[in-house]
Amino acid sequence: MRQHVATIRALITDPMLSQSYYPEHERKSKLAVLVDLIGPWLRYGEVNTYYYLYGLDRLDANKKDILPYSLFRTLRDSRNLRPTDLPAYSGTSYNFICVLRDKFLFSTFAAGLGIPASKSLAICSRDSVFWIRTGQRMPLEQLLDDTSLNIDGMVKPIDGIMGSNVFPMKVIDGRLYIDGVKASIDDLRTRLTRRHLLDVRIKQHTDIAELHPWSINTLRLVTFNQGGHVELLSSTFRIGTGRRPTDNWSAGGILIAVDPGSGTTRGDGYLKPSYGQRVRRHPDTGIELEGLAIPNYDRAVATVLRLHTHLPGLHSIGWDVAITPDGPVVIEGNDDWDGAVPMAVEPGFRQRLMRMY
Repeated sequence: MRQHVATIRALITDPMLSQSYYPEHERKSKLAVLVDLIGPWLRYGEVNTYYYLYGLDRLDANKKDILPYSLFRTLRDSRNLRPTDLPAYSGTSYNFICVLRDKFLFSTFAAGLGIPASKSLAICSRDSVFWIRTGQRMPLEQLLDDTSLNIDGMVKPIDGIMGSNVFPMKVIDGRLYIDGVKASIDDLRTRLTRRHLLDVRIKQHTDIAELHPWSINTLRLVTFNQGGHVELLSSTFRIGTGRRPTDNWSAGGILIAVDPGSGTTRGDGYLKPSYGQRVRRHPDTGIELEGLAIPNYDRAVATVLRLHTHLPGLHSIGWDVAITPDGPVVIEGNDDWDGAVPMAVEPGFRQRLMRMY
């Protein structure tokens, strides 16, 4: 309770957290904002930290456009977390989420279907490196003994979320670099908090790279399986900022809606509260964000629609897709995708979501 009260107070008084995403609109009084924040807290037991992101501080705001996050999560999980009810699995407790939550399992699954996905080189732990292609395991210290190794990769927890503890790593001529800085094996060991995948670093399309070349900028496509028919519900694009290696919204990335008909970005970009508000140009590269054509967008959509058909026990999946010079590459799928993102940038998202349930 104290934490909730402190959060509400910060949303009223903190100059950073109480900034409007829509300063051009007439705003509610502080008292009205306080009432708005207390109501959902008493009813749902949660504080709406995205209050300003949703534009609820505007006098013309429509609360019916916003679904409380606890209700969204309940809806999403009510279908995704339950055992599949497909006849082929009758009487079992099988659930397809195991394919998504283990990133090594997922990349192997996608590759088996001939779908371009992240290419994994090794599984790393604090003690050893297991090379997937050869099946050889060696002590972590020996990573630098083979001077023939030439690795440009990304390291990520096998079961990680929101880009947490993801970092670029290079091994060149017996030298190790983490985040572009020369490092030791002990430095690497401190970053390997659990089992990590070492993937080949994706080379993205030049049109995508110029937006923010320090991160892999990705599409987030949300698909739903409605009784065997898989369809696209939401399409957004994520762009990294601040030279960070990931584009995740939770790490300061920008989100912008993508028109599913044309594959071009529309409207302003949005930063997560505490990182900023709406932006029309990228804060680092200065590129205008609206009207960007996503290369191979139609192929990306077709790829995730096809992939979802092979996971029929999952009602909804949020896909992360990179665009390379050769086409789309699926990085991962998420059964626990975040509805706050499309609810903020896609008008009418709540209504379209509710029709899926």
